[in-house]
Amino acid sequence: MNQYDAVDDSAWVSGYRNKVLGDGLGDDTLGYDLVVEKKRSSLLFEVKSSAGGEGEFVLSPTEIARARSLKKRETYHVLYVSHALDADLRKIHLLPNPLHPRSAHLFRSVGEGLRYRFQLSRSEERQAGTGLK
Repeated sequence: MNQYDAVDDSAWVSGYRNKVLGDGLGDDTLGYDLVVEKKRSSLLFEVKSSAGGEGEFVLSPTEIARARSLKKRETYHVLYVSHALDADLRKIHLLPNPLHPRSAHLFRSVGEGLRYRFQLSRSEERQAGTGLK
């Protein structure tokens, strides 16, 4: 028996649930895919996968925000599925929260950094065009 014996379809909260189960209960704005409610805590799981075993995944801005802003009795994990398309090699890895201070050292950021978007007010746009501040 698994250690989460009360888990059923209600634990699946990602938007993909809507495509598979068609019940409209999935929500991609939560920042995680599965939630397991225990007596005194909630376990939040974000699922990531790869066709190979490169050990790399991307967190969306929503996932990053959620992993950073946990409530007192919440724990965030990444379930990483390596070799997702190969039944003989497929394996599920339980990873700690990459944004938590105690586990951040296990991960490194790869790529060119974060992309930021902002909107200038009309007066700032005019000033930016002239070089004035």
